[in-house]
Amino acid sequence: MRSPGSKTPVPYAGASALLVFACLLLIWGGGGCAPLQREEPSIDHKEANSTWSEFWARQDRGSPLTGASLQGSLNIFTPEQKRRVTFELWGNLPTPLRLHLRAGIGATISIWEIRDNRVLIFSPRTNEAYIAANTAQATAAMGMRLPFSMPEMAQLLTGKWQDLLTRMHDGFTATPNGYAFSLQGEQRIERVVLDDRARVVAISGNRPYGWSMERKALTARGGRILSRRIELTTQREEELILRVKEFEQRSSPWPEADMRLTLPQDTEIRTLRPVDLDGNR
Repeated sequence: MRSPGSKTPVPYAGASALLVFACLLLIWGGGGCAPLQREEPSIDHKEANSTWSEFWARQDRGSPLTGASLQGSLNIFTPEQKRRVTFELWGNLPTPLRLHLRAGIGATISIWEIRDNRVLIFSPRTNEAYIAANTAQATAAMGMRLPFSMPEMAQLLTGKWQDLLTRMHDGFTATPNGYAFSLQGEQRIERVVLDDRARVVAISGNRPYGWSMERKALTARGGRILSRRIELTTQREEELILRVKEFEQRSSPWPEADMRLTLPQDTEIRTLRPVDLDGNR
């Protein structure tokens, strides 16, 4: 029996208080449920300039590369085709160069002789040769719309950046593992990303169209930083994956006989059209 003067407890007062407290916590902590914002990498101006300087110091320390050879494969993806070829490239940088392209089964597609930016291409399948005024025309005929000429690609593949990049940058931003530098003037390469070891890991630009390139599987050879895998993408929904399997550098230039493309006597020489090397008439 409860005494007459005692107060009857309110059975739900504590529960109501807990409910109000929980609601306040939810309201107060609502911002904590929002997605976490990723912190931007901090910019250390001294470190960034040191990274840029170290990159160029390595270029200057490197011994001159008179001759080199590379072997590897190309995977080409465009809205119109998917294609894989293997290649052998050798020469005295920047030119003359020799390039052999083969199908996946080993059949030779074409043999190139590149001097300056002019190209002589022999097609064993048709016993015809083609002359191109520049390598951009020749690579487009192969379905490879590269933002670089073949002499420039050879320098890029061998880690020879002196003729591809300007020594003055126009500012930088921090990346998760290094810094991205903007280059001064109207350059083919407008942005270059160096990692924390002053190695080029990515480049991009907008000439002759928007493109970006990533350098992966980096390795050091003879003081040069090479990439065993290069991925190029363009705003035209094109992608090229280049893998380098073998690289050799020479202490002396290649002999002229190794650079000259000798054509069979009955070879018909034509001016290159975009369809010629694909066999479409």
